[in-house]
Amino acid sequence: MRRKLTPAPSERKRGSPAASCECAPRFPLPPLCAMSPRMADIRVERGHSMGKAAAMQAALQVAARLKEKAQLNFRVAGDTIEFERTGAKGRIIVSDDKVVAEVTLGLLFKPMRGMIEGKIDDYFQRYLNLK
Repeated sequence: MRRKLTPAPSERKRGSPAASCECAPRFPLPPLCAMSPRMADIRVERGHSMGKAAAMQAALQVAARLKEKAQLNFRVAGDTIEFERTGAKGRIIVSDDKVVAEVTLGLLFKPMRGMIEGKIDDYFQRYLNLK
């Protein structure tokens, strides 16, 4: 039995079934701007009983500890401490009654998500008087 040869891609007619790739999606993809923004991989939210100024000082201690242990850079922008390093970025938001840490991880740090979340929680326990 002879095998039927398919023509080279340059010889195929447009619109013919052989011209479309089988692996190509058969539905239109949404444009990149229509996709939802990326959510944080880690979100740790804890209430506190200290004032906002004291909570901000404690959050700065947490950021300094993260800088020491994880080699990240941080900056203060109002009530938010933003931090970044290769493969991870995030922020610590301080309010009157709670502190929230949000971290977005790169591909290499995703397997260590649980360990990183535990460390952030430990630092919150150590430096904040939590409810």
